[in-house]
Amino acid sequence: NRYRLLIYLRKILINVSLENLKADLFILDEFQRFKELVQVGKNKKNEAAMIAEEIFNIEGAKTLLLSATPFKMYTTQIDELNDENHYSELTELVSFLYNNNDKVDTFKHLRESFHTQLQSLNMSEDVIHLKEKLEEVYMAVMCRTEKMHVSKNKNSIITSHDKANLTTTKQDLENFVHTDQIFQTIKKENEVNASYSIDYNKSVPFPLSFMEGYQSEKKLFALFDDKKSVAKRLTEQYSNAWINLDHIQNYKLSDYPNSKFRKLVSETVDAHDMWQLLWLPPSLPYYPGMGVYKDKTNLSKTLIFSKWVMVPKMISSLLSYEVERRTVGDSQLMDQKSEYTPPGKARRPHPVLRLKTNDDKPNSMSSFTLLYPSKTLCDMFSINKNITKHIGYKTIRETFLPRIDDALNSLKKYESHSPKPDKNWYWAAPILLDKEHNQNYYQNWIDQAYKYHPIHR
Repeated sequence: NRYRLLIYLRKILINVSLENLKADLFILDEFQRFKELVQVGKNKKNEAAMIAEEIFNIEGAKTLLLSATPFKMYTTQIDELNDENHYSELTELVSFLYNNNDKVDTFKHLRESFHTQLQSLNMSEDVIHLKEKLEEVYMAVMCRTEKMHVSKNKNSIITSHDKANLTTTKQDLENFVHTDQIFQTIKKENEVNASYSIDYNKSVPFPLSFMEGYQSEKKLFALFDDKKSVAKRLTEQYSNAWINLDHIQNYKLSDYPNSKFRKLVSETVDAHDMWQLLWLPPSLPYYPGMGVYKDKTNLSKTLIFSKWVMVPKMISSLLSYEVERRTVGDSQLMDQKSEYTPPGKARRPHPVLRLKTNDDKPNSMSSFTLLYPSKTLCDMFSINKNITKHIGYKTIRETFLPRIDDALNSLKKYESHSPKPDKNWYWAAPILLDKEHNQNYYQNWIDQAYKYHPIHR
């Protein structure tokens, strides 16, 4: 009943908003994510589609659909397995944009004729004429723009580096064969179409471990639920199809059956020993890096494109695991045997930067020093000027310390008379310095912290 009420109230809110929505232009960005918006003549029960339909029917208003995702030139077998048909999607979009059956029929006729001529390798003037007519149909309702148009050099924002150098190993082939054999068994046992594409293995190591939500995976586990003996036989006979959890638990998984992922590891985790870095070093550092950050310059993030939903999950999981394997999973480095998920024990190393409370009072406040932005300390040294001077941290620190000593002398009235040093000064001093030297800043920060800071809440 609670959820039904929420749905009812939400619909009321949507209707009230639409009744009062007045605009000359509506811009729908990344519209390809919401295919139901352009489904002409279908029963639109989807909430987003109903809202869009109301917007499209506002008299005098114009709608601009934006997308940076191009339509694919053809539909592959694996696309069909995932209920994708790119020609049908294009035709549906054109039908929506024209909203005129005669013009849509003209589009279909021109496209079919042009496609037929291309297949016959006919390059006569008739083909050119068909092409121009088809372009007119497209450009009446859509256009394509490129950032490169502002430059004479059309490749000004792209630099191509062919660094493939990919090698296929026996383990790569075994992973595909084992996975494919499992789906062949599904066909035989359940007599259902559960085709499997080698494209999965080309993009992901151990695809079956990351196929959550895929139709093929659902059919596989439907078979496992129905026939336990088959499940046991397949998992034993084709063990290389999945990630070995014992290897994960003991940090022994280090060979990944996918050449692209191995290349990704070598260019991210391995390159410049980046697995040692907690975060990427700044491109314009305030002072030269030290320790593992020494001479780490011009490092960058890596942007990866993939058509498969499982790829982001795989990359985030396995790259994070690989870094953890080399750090907390290194028994020599940690001076003890490590496990990925220790049974009945907390994982090590324990979190260092924690904000805790004890009897509703702040505890372990040393970490708080890293969070409080002391204006007094910032004003002592214009660190941004050091971007061009490149003065080292140790030199900056030696210059900084006398200034801090002088500033701390203004806090004498807050000193305790106890002979035992009070460790609270470490986190309290920066706040007290602002209270003495930047009263307005201090008061504004306290007021905001009182309302919103997690320690107070």
